[in-house]
Amino acid sequence: MPKEVESRLEKRIRKFLWDDKTLARINKETIYAPIEEGGRQLLDLLARNEAILVTWLQGYLNLNEKRATWTFVADAILTHHVPSKYTNLEEREKINVFLQSWNSNTSKLPKDLRNMISIAKKYGARLEGLTFSREILRQMPIWLHSEAKNAHKLRNSKESRCLRQNHNVKTVGDIEAQVNKTRTPRHGRRRNCRCMACEAARTENHCEAPYRCFAKAKELLQTLPEKWNPLSILPEDHEPEELHPPDVNEGTTFDHRITTRGSLADAFRIFTQGETSNAIPRTTWDPQPANTKVEVYTDGSCQHNGSDEARAGAGVYYSEGDALNKAIRIPEYLPQTNQTGEIISITTAAADVDPNHSL
Repeated sequence: MPKEVESRLEKRIRKFLWDDKTLARINKETIYAPIEEGGRQLLDLLARNEAILVTWLQGYLNLNEKRATWTFVADAILTHHVPSKYTNLEEREKINVFLQSWNSNTSKLPKDLRNMISIAKKYGARLEGLTFSREILRQMPIWLHSEAKNAHKLRNSKESRCLRQNHNVKTVGDIEAQVNKTRTPRHGRRRNCRCMACEAARTENHCEAPYRCFAKAKELLQTLPEKWNPLSILPEDHEPEELHPPDVNEGTTFDHRITTRGSLADAFRIFTQGETSNAIPRTTWDPQPANTKVEVYTDGSCQHNGSDEARAGAGVYYSEGDALNKAIRIPEYLPQTNQTGEIISITTAAADVDPNHSL
């Protein structure tokens, strides 16, 4: 509702109640209160209009594949109207003003969108939680991450541009995947590294110096506080995924877990106050993960072993349908033998399994 319409309606209500008397005999809170509480249950126009804006804000921050079409239009408008100090940002860097450290020039926004941003600031709508699941952390944009420290100093490097343009890195999950490539067997910090990850980056991503990009990815991830870094030890590592409901006669099970789970939309809160904390709360859980035993089967094979046409491979198997199961073709620059396949399968399994677990 336009502000001028709201003011005119308020004036008519006041005239009806008090016949243009300057001093009202009863305060507004009492007039708006329910009849059973001694009020007149009149509509609070200001609260109603703000509630509508909060509803719009909730829809805008529903950051999943089911977002309404208008939210994508709002994204485009917000990213277009940025202050001059942000004009050097690439379009692919600007994802969402509530998730990143850039802002929009509100004076140039359409009125409804400007009011929505204003209501978000007024009532403290922001990401808030004691700690978040890795699923949520990985959905956050890595470029201009709202909680990163000095990450803007890294975004203009040649490697950062390559990560954006060639490796298509957008989120924390994307950058984590680049960091994990440094654990590839035989990977080294050298320009001519011939490990499988570097070879794939050269051929598939047209990357000139993969080892430099992987190292820059690690730098970027290290700009995130522990609470926002998916490689940190987090409370969810020690919390049960599900709580077993009690018997009917035993009451309700208290959910002692402090991790916010779900999607980014589940991490937003309103009516927040003060500074947000990036420290992981101290709890009674053991800071070291349990020493879980992981069972994995590895093997290597070679066709035409011992001849010039030899072709070797490696296999890693955990269980049926496991995402870590792998079939690996041994690169041609390595010896094409059974033994090579066996070594590659073992080192791959060792790199994939959590170092705190027994293999």
